[in-house]
Amino acid sequence: LGNQNQIGCKSFSYEFVPAEDQRSEKSFYFPFLSETLDIDENNLYPLVHLSTDGNLFIFSNNRSVLLNPISHKIVRTFPVLLGGSRNYPASGMSALLPINLDDPNPKAEVMVCGGNVPDAFHVVKTTKVFLPAL
Repeated sequence: LGNQNQIGCKSFSYEFVPAEDQRSEKSFYFPFLSETLDIDENNLYPLVHLSTDGNLFIFSNNRSVLLNPISHKIVRTFPVLLGGSRNYPASGMSALLPINLDDPNPKAEVMVCGGNVPDAFHVVKTTKVFLPAL
């Protein structure tokens, strides 16, 4: 398989899983992960897609950025999605929509949906009441 990206909880860093018979060089601190942390940890398991320009689209809680995996710098910040978190524990999902391969500069579009209000996990844990999804 080549290199793969892994992002972990409460470590606020990421690393690339090396190709077979190689070892990981190091992990990279990623402040975006700590910035998207809230009391209910609505930023666990960030959603990640490889963009058509080689950058990584990373979605965490209700925010998303485009990260250059070579320079480890954020190259674009996208608008905040209102209403609540879209990833675990709110358990939304994402998909990279079909790409036009005939376009010399194909555009990537990511759909993010599902999720719940920011305190949904706490409400379920304390009252056993499930709030409606977004």
